[in-house]
Amino acid sequence: MTNAGLFALGINGAITIGLLFLISGARGAGRLRIKKESIIYWAFGVGLLTTGAASAYDQIGTVGDTVSQSMQSSMGNWGLGATAAALVWAGFGLDARPFKDIIAGLISPGAFLAAGGVWALVPSILGGVLRSLVGA
Repeated sequence: MTNAGLFALGINGAITIGLLFLISGARGAGRLRIKKESIIYWAFGVGLLTTGAASAYDQIGTVGDTVSQSMQSSMGNWGLGATAAALVWAGFGLDARPFKDIIAGLISPGAFLAAGGVWALVPSILGGVLRSLVGA
């Protein structure tokens, strides 16, 4: 198996490195610090990678769809786009909080892809570029 991407990490390696970077950077451990306003973007990037994973990480990409199904069963007419919109609001409409932003950022790409339409454009395009960079 060859990793032909720019960084040759492979998808699982990139997700693992991304999660370690995200968690330690959000905590401000050592020299690595991520501003709390930027955590949502880093988490979204890792979430983009999980949508193309075929391993233990692939479940992260399906959480948004699971949330939509849960809301549909409890609230009635709840569409996948409503979940995507709620995640955008949680990530950008509320004050920046590391834990909330990590969760919203990680599951947003999967929810956007499940919603389809305009929602799927961003994760489809950016996810393809990011996966090609890491050699996935």
